[in-house]
Amino acid sequence: MTFRVMTFNIRGAVPGRDGMNAWEHRALLNTAVMKCTSPDIIGFQELMRENLETYREQFHEYQWVLGPETMRETRINYNAIFWKPSLLDLLNTGGFWLSPTPEQWSLGWGSAYVRAATWAKFRHRETRREFCHMNVQLDSVSEEARQQACSLILRQLEAFHLDHLPLLVTGDFNVPTEVPDAQLLTLEPCITNACYCFFLGQGFVDTYHASGKQETKTALTYHAFEGEHFSPACRCDWILTRNGTGSFKVHSCEILRDATPPIYPSDHYPVLTELSLVSS
Repeated sequence: MTFRVMTFNIRGAVPGRDGMNAWEHRALLNTAVMKCTSPDIIGFQELMRENLETYREQFHEYQWVLGPETMRETRINYNAIFWKPSLLDLLNTGGFWLSPTPEQWSLGWGSAYVRAATWAKFRHRETRREFCHMNVQLDSVSEEARQQACSLILRQLEAFHLDHLPLLVTGDFNVPTEVPDAQLLTLEPCITNACYCFFLGQGFVDTYHASGKQETKTALTYHAFEGEHFSPACRCDWILTRNGTGSFKVHSCEILRDATPPIYPSDHYPVLTELSLVSS
């Protein structure tokens, strides 16, 4: 049996920000994307109180955990995990901050904002197979913070005795899978794809590539409310898997570009992957 996983940076809901793309103008379009695709698990980044109020009203079929509080522009937000209890049983959940002191609210390694990871251990009701879902947002400024956070995530999975399970990681990693050209290096001299290479080197699979997709100039997820023609293109929102006591099979992966320009669901496109969990 397959299930659908979405990662979605929704850009929160800060009053007075984003003009025509303020939350009150794009909330219906935002929720329409999820109603149309009906993901079974969603990893949200930058979820704020106003977003949660909308989702609570619109989506009765989901349960959720918010995870540790993070901060952006003086507003509390969360890397929340939503799931359908009709399909999945929550066995355990937790989270930690991406810093040298992961057990407490803290900045780390020159990070511009407080960052955190949220995890949930699930059992698939039909197959009885278990897996772990980790949802993250890496820092947008500090390359050291991003790279240190990647290593910390794997250490924490081991510390929580979750690393033997099939792993599913969703998130906004704030770096591209490739550094495409000199233009990107000129605009963001600190950006590398070291985090992406790190995860692949640790046995993770990029579901976008596993589904047969290739990197192109239009394969971007961050678009700054400008759509497909935004430049430089950056596919920074990923859904990764790693096999453990069971194996993930990737059936499809799509970048969802639903919009009614100049209004967009977010300044990021969500990504949707269809997976199944089988015996190793």
